[in-house]
Amino acid sequence: MRRFLHSNLLIELDANNSATLSLDENEGINSILEQFGDSNYGKLKYSKNSLFWIGYMYRYISYTREQSTKFIMKIFNYKQMNDVYYSFHTQDPEWCIKDLLEINGLSEKIFDNNYRLKQIIKEKDKY
Repeated sequence: MRRFLHSNLLIELDANNSATLSLDENEGINSILEQFGDSNYGKLKYSKNSLFWIGYMYRYISYTREQSTKFIMKIFNYKQMNDVYYSFHTQDPEWCIKDLLEINGLSEKIFDNNYRLKQIIKEKDKY
């Protein structure tokens, strides 16, 4: 998962320019393997269905909220996403986002860059 966060593929995906992407999942995996090589890192295993759903949700949230995947993964870490998979994977993505925000005590404002900047300024007492 960490290699994906630093991959050229993620940079292209976060640009949200479909004209530059013509990948299927095999091309995406091969792109990461070419960049970083093969790995057997990690002992925690997730089901293929869970990983597919988690990846879909990260990209959906990133695309619809115009945020980087790295930021989305900080808000909703993959362990939490895996934990909610069985109860969330058949739901509408917007329903999932609403409930994930609620679980984490957040609101849609977290996706507003200006709101987050104001929060940082407030925390530093320079508002």
